[in-house]
Order: sequence, then structure tokens, then C-alpha cells
Amino acid sequence: MLKNKAVRGFTLIELVIVIAVIAILAALLVPTIMNQTERARISRAQGDVNEIGKAMARMRSNTSSTTVACYASANLTAATMPANCAPASGGTLAACVGAAPDAFCWGGPYLPVVPTLDPWSKTYIVTYDSTTTSITVTSTGNDGASGGTGSAADITKTF
Repeated sequence: MLKNKAVRGFTLIELVIVIAVIAILAALLVPTIMNQTERARISRAQGDVNEIGKAMARMRSNTSSTTVACYASANLTAATMPANCAPASGGTLAACVGAAPDAFCWGGPYLPVVPTLDPWSKTYIVTYDSTTTSITVTSTGNDGASGGTGSAADITKTF
């Protein structure tokens, strides 16, 4: 004669309660984790803007160039002075075009790799004002549009 053994398992109510607790915990943690990710992106963009701007300022200091074309991001990785950085009137810096790096002409490359895309996959905007000789580097934030608030705010620094 076989004995009928009672096998004890989880009831449906117990399973529903456990799933509900897990869902509540997930609902509390997901916004916190997402906020940290966005803050990390903003921090990286601020660092990139600062790095690009400082490299451009060093290049401006070395070349004294007033041509807008000199301040293209691609020139930051050039090993020799690009032709578009030479002064229009010639002079002593004109001889530096294509010359090897030295303290007088060209201190490049100024960055080994130029960050071209911000953390939201938008292009960094570098502008040179020839009247004030200032360089402005901008990330347009996660919305890719000028202005905004929070994570959509522009990250801009002038050097």
C-alpha cells in the first residue's frame, strides 16, 4: 500500500507577494541608476570640453594664429604645423609650416585623440572669435539643441 505524502510548495499568494516586493525594489532603484548614468555623461562632457579648450588654447599660444581655419579640431593631432595656421602676412611663423615640433613653432600634437562626439553622440562645437581671439567649446547636451536645462543644458567653456 502506498502512502500518500503531502508535498509542500509555495502557494500562489506567496509567489505574488515576492514578485510584488521585487517589482517595488526595482521601481525604486531604476530612477536612481538612470540619474547616475546621466550625471556621468554630463561629467564626461565637461571634461572633454575642458580638454579640447585647453589644447586649443595651447595651440593658440604657440601659433598666435588669427585664422579661423587653424582652430579645427583635426589640427590638434597634427605632428607638424598645418598650413592653415600660418599667418596670412608671412613673417617668422610662416617658416614653421610643416616644420618639426619645437618650442617656437608648433608644440603639437596637442591631443593624442580629439574627442569628436559628446556622450550623447552629438558633435562638439568649437568656435574661434578672431576679434577677441577667444575659443569656445560647446556640447549641446542630450537634446542636441542650443539652450535647455538639466541634462539638456549646453556645456560651454570659453578659453
